[in-house]
This record gives sequence, C-alpha cells and structure tokens, in this order.
Amino acid sequence: DTLIVNRQLQTLVDASENAMYISDYHTGEILMVNQAFCRQEGVEADMVLGEKCWKVTQNSKSDFCDFCPRGSLVDRQSSPSGVHVWEHYNKRLGKWMRCSNKVLYWDANRLAHMVTLVDITEERKLQDKLFRVAYYDWHTGLANNEKLIYDLRELQSDHTVDSLHLICLQLKSMGQFNRVYGKKNGRILFASMAEWLQQIDDKFTLYRTDGYGLILLLPNRNLRKCKALALPTHHPVTEAWELTVHGHSVFPYFAISTPV
Repeated sequence: DTLIVNRQLQTLVDASENAMYISDYHTGEILMVNQAFCRQEGVEADMVLGEKCWKVTQNSKSDFCDFCPRGSLVDRQSSPSGVHVWEHYNKRLGKWMRCSNKVLYWDANRLAHMVTLVDITEERKLQDKLFRVAYYDWHTGLANNEKLIYDLRELQSDHTVDSLHLICLQLKSMGQFNRVYGKKNGRILFASMAEWLQQIDDKFTLYRTDGYGLILLLPNRNLRKCKALALPTHHPVTEAWELTVHGHSVFPYFAISTPV
C-alpha cells in the first residue's frame, strides 16, 4: 500500500510545473524530486536521491539550514500541523524563491518534508522598483515623506525604541537661487548638502520633504545629543555651500521635534 501511495505521490509531484522535492523529516535524505527541480538545480534525479537536502539545495555540508521552518511544521505530538509559505533568497542560485513547506507521512512510521519552490525573482525586482518609485525622491535618491511616515509607524511599534526625535531643516532662498542659476544647479546644491549631512552621523535616516526641506530621524537618541548633532548642520553651512563661481550662499533653518 505504501508503494502504491508513493507512486501516486510521484505522479502528482512530476505533474507540477514548480520545483518540488521530498526529504526525510529527521535525516534530510532526499526521497523524491520532480523534473522541474532537476532543471532548476542542474542535476539528474539519480544524482540527488539519497543525498542530504541541505547539500543539494544550499551546498552546505553540515546540517539543516538555520532558516529551515521544519520545526514549525509539526505539533507537540510530532504530527503534521499545516503548510508554511515564506520567501527566501537562494544565494547559490542567485534567485528569490517562494517556498511552501509541508510535513506528510511517507509511511506509517516515517515523516517526510515536502517543499515546493517558485522562482519569484522577477516579481521581487518589480516590487523593488515600485517601492523605489513610491518611497524615494527621483532626483536625490533620498527617502521621501511617505517613507518617513512608514518608518515612523514601524519605529513607534518597536518596543526596543525608547525615543524618537526629528531634526527638521529648511533651506532659505532656494527659490531665488533657482531663478538666478537654474533648477538643475539647485538640485546639485541640494544633493551635495544631503550627502554632507549623511557623512556627519550614520545613526540617522535622512528624508527629503516637500520643496527643499530635509528631515533627520533619530531613534534612541536623547535631546541633548540631537541638539549637538543639529548645531553642525547650522553653523558651517554658510561657508560649506558658498558657491565659488556665483558667490551665493544658502542658509538652513533647523528645529528639533519629537513625533507623537
């Protein structure tokens, strides 16, 4: 009966267009693969049957992978408990995979781990592009208002974050500068200032707000340290951003606040 069931399972696995393999739950020994898995891994089925799953899929020679969810696939009685779906970047293949993991009975006394792998690399690339468009400024590459709101919500729900401060800067006379010297030079000036700010301290995130405003987000920093960080962004700027060609200076205003 077990042989018949396993043959039926092999037929089901072979019919899938997605890469699939089944391994022994306790030892990791590969028991079954389909052709899609062989094509993905660049192997023949007889080359991997009996090999350890971590050796075949990750080129690891030690033990089960740290990120393997097998422990969450059985209940306290070591019985199959459901399906776990997650995403993982396979360094060996250089691809993102959507993984579906499930434990089943190989026979009456043996548990098996069935894994289905779907290549979602192109999907992730598209997601990354959409994320960049939605959350980053086109000209400077800085995070924008939407990203600031997103990050604030994440940080405020993070129990390891004790405090949040914002240093807000607004460049004075940039409108006049653009009228005289052109918006292209204005963007160059603004980007150079943002680059300089990022070199002051690596413990804050810099955002571009509407127009020529900048916000520095500082988690877990007290007010005194925030003031100490804000002062260098105020005093040296009249010299640091004085254009030698045009002799025009841009002055920033700054303020410190705590988001509520």
